[in-house]
Amino acid sequence: MLFPMVGAYWREVARRALCEALGVLQITSRERVVLSVVITGVGLLALAAFGSAGAFGDQLVYVLALTIFIVLSLLAIFAWKLVSVPAKMASEAKDTIQGLRQKLVVNFGPERISLVQLAEIARTKHGWTWGE
Repeated sequence: MLFPMVGAYWREVARRALCEALGVLQITSRERVVLSVVITGVGLLALAAFGSAGAFGDQLVYVLALTIFIVLSLLAIFAWKLVSVPAKMASEAKDTIQGLRQKLVVNFGPERISLVQLAEIARTKHGWTWGE
């Protein structure tokens, strides 16, 4: 790869966009997806074994339509998040950098005093003498 950092950046953007898109659809874990598929499969098998052919066909069409809708929604939300995630990542990086800068910069606020005032405090409170 010509620019490995660029590839790593876009992999991170895609990973985060996918996580956010799955979160929007409340698909929060693999277990939840597997459980939904198993429950749907068991329901379809029960309809095929014990229900009428028309009920099974209607339910199959319903499940397929719902699955296609979820997949298309996921793709649309992923595309939307793929566009918005880089701005969020840049904002977070900027906030982190600003926070680190604030920790590094010496804070000279209203409590700052002049050298003359420092010498006066040293003389009166601590008894320092300046070559007297």
